[in-house]
Amino acid sequence: MKIKLLRQAVESIKSLKHPGHLLEGEEFQKWLDSAGLIHSSISMSTGTATGFDANGIAKVIELAKMLRKETPDYGRGIFLPAFIKQVADMLISKYGNLENVVIESVHVEFFETEVERWFKQSAVKHRHFIPCSIWYGPAESFSVGPATFIHFENFSGHTLDVAQDNVFDNLLMAPLFDAMKERSASWIAVVDVDGCHLSRSSELADLAVDIAIGILQLAIPREFSERMARITARTLPPWRSNVVMAGNQLSGGVQNLQPNFSLPGALLDLKIAEAQPLIGVAGQCLSAFLSGSGPLSKLRLAWCDAAYWFHEGMAEPLDSLSVAKLETAVEVLLRSESTSGSQKRMEQAIHALTGLSATDPISPGALLSVKQFVKSFVEARSRVLHGTLSTLMSELTPERVQLASLVREILVHFAISLAAYANTGNLDDNIEKLLEWIARTRKEWLAICEATAKSE
Repeated sequence: MKIKLLRQAVESIKSLKHPGHLLEGEEFQKWLDSAGLIHSSISMSTGTATGFDANGIAKVIELAKMLRKETPDYGRGIFLPAFIKQVADMLISKYGNLENVVIESVHVEFFETEVERWFKQSAVKHRHFIPCSIWYGPAESFSVGPATFIHFENFSGHTLDVAQDNVFDNLLMAPLFDAMKERSASWIAVVDVDGCHLSRSSELADLAVDIAIGILQLAIPREFSERMARITARTLPPWRSNVVMAGNQLSGGVQNLQPNFSLPGALLDLKIAEAQPLIGVAGQCLSAFLSGSGPLSKLRLAWCDAAYWFHEGMAEPLDSLSVAKLETAVEVLLRSESTSGSQKRMEQAIHALTGLSATDPISPGALLSVKQFVKSFVEARSRVLHGTLSTLMSELTPERVQLASLVREILVHFAISLAAYANTGNLDDNIEKLLEWIARTRKEWLAICEATAKSE
């Protein structure tokens, strides 16, 4: 199949001779269109355009997808459009000037080797510096898995900083510092990503920082962490000016939206120290996400998916969308496939973590059972997404607060349980198996506690 695709791709390469005069404006595109070329390379010496029309590029896409499917590093390390473009460019470079070439298996091996060589040269380790709004005052640097957060005042001279005596490097860093100043951001997240093309590496670094901040929001009380974000994503502006006229009277004010503006950095140091057990186990999931490998990779990826959605839910200003995102966090964690599946899995998770059955009160003295409690949240998300509940006019503030608390508890328990599950050497990378193990372990622990109490 591969040799057939390579042969078809090479046979579809077309060449278009330059007309011999300067092509201006739309004339250049019309010249390419005359041969139907939609991806091409122009020779600087002859002006000839060599490339693929729609049918040819379709063969290139099939070939690129097959190569990417066979090599997981390509799937993780480069976006499909960028990989397709590179394969097309390499085909033009290798075979564009050859006539009547007969593609054999040796050509396939050679081409695969060339693609592999290019990828290794491109997918080097990249260190990303990502501006964040975490805490206004200076505090000690800290790490969440592979992401290290450094306050701006401590950045110069830090082991992860760039060389201070390199003028060119300092010029490149200047726009980053300017952006931080404009957004009143004080923190830089430093993330290393290995084995990826630059564009993919940048995306993974951004996602890793989002997940790391989601972990902070799980570990630190909501009143301190709700507005934490990277400034290239969900962060609010540092200030909001409100000007209103009622009748003939104009009034206004300024609202400071910076996270923890009046709180000392020492308080963040304390909160980070208190949260180290959770940050440690959650950081293991984040490391697995960023490396794309390791044991229990599916469960750890699901946990990172959920932490990302939790972060999105915390940052969302609309209660209705926040509820939808928070409930989505549980769905992706539990790998639910439908509304009914989501409700069943959530009930199963609550039972595994707390021992409460579907008919038990959700908390002591509560009027709602676990089943009713779960049903209300699952249906709220479904109604928002299907339009039976207004996105803009629904009042779901109480539901948002309750759901955020529930999702936080589930994610925290799962991170801790997943680390314990991994320490047993269990390699069943399956949510059902994990839930069964959590429920069984909890039951065994309770039995030990009861036996200990009786012996005393």
